Amino acid sequence: MPRRRSRRSKSREAREVQQKPGEPTSKEVKQVKKRRTRRKTYRKKVIDIDSLTKSIASEVASALGLDLLGLSNEELVEILRPAIEAVVGESSYKPPTDTIISRLRRHYTNIAKIISMQLLRLREKLTPEQLEFIVLNGEEVAGLNAPRLYQEILRCKRLDLLGNLRILWERYGRPTPFTCPKCGFRAITPDLTCIICGSSVSEKELKKSIDFREKLVEFGEEASISEIKEVLEKGYVLMGEYVKPPSARRSPYDIELFLTPEEKKILSSILKSKIESLVSRI
Repeated sequence: MPRRRSRRSKSREAREVQQKPGEPTSKEVKQVKKRRTRRKTYRKKVIDIDSLTKSIASEVASALGLDLLGLSNEELVEILRPAIEAVVGESSYKPPTDTIISRLRRHYTNIAKIISMQLLRLREKLTPEQLEFIVLNGEEVAGLNAPRLYQEILRCKRLDLLGNLRILWERYGRPTPFTCPKCGFRAITPDLTCIICGSSVSEKELKKSIDFREKLVEFGEEASISEIKEVLEKGYVLMGEYVKPPSARRSPYDIELFLTPEEKKILSSILKSKIESLVSRI
């Protein structure tokens, strides 16, 4: 005699028959839920960087010499947090403090840049010690922030740091072809203002600082007759790494310098000599 099916099995079969094609069965839904539960169970634990930094900030600062920067405990935690996070990563366990300090020392060049960036972000005004740390250790962070650091150097009277900052500006900043006669940085823009110190420079001052007449003579000797005529007609040249006629391709930092009557005479004299030389060869 065949075994009779229970009411529960009959109702389950009825539900599955009524199911639309493509919809998961109740059995499949249960399996998905089990897999999700299993994933949650095995989720990896990650260190709480904030708590870790607060617990070791003082010890780390002392080991790295940051205790000399005159920072409060809150500032130390804020400054060290990204540095500690960088060396600890997503570790699931707390490394010993000595291990963290060792890693920070091993990667000190990059860690010092992070600290320099944090100092500039947190402090509106720097102490002489903080300023020295950034200029000597910040590399591209210092170079890119040279205008602000220049003002801090003047305020803190740390003129001994100017040489280092000029080097960093040349290497990592946005140097132009022209040196500012007031601050000594290559930072004069086409509108004759200095990116670093903010000073405005006259054409006369700029010409004197770059020995313009000598460069104008060099241009006249190398330029064609038509190029010299173009300059005399328009009355100005483009000054970049060298003197160019107005029609030449411009670079972002080229400056238009207008010629004085005396400078026009220099070019006219060179033009006359070139024409006479050309006629004599005909």
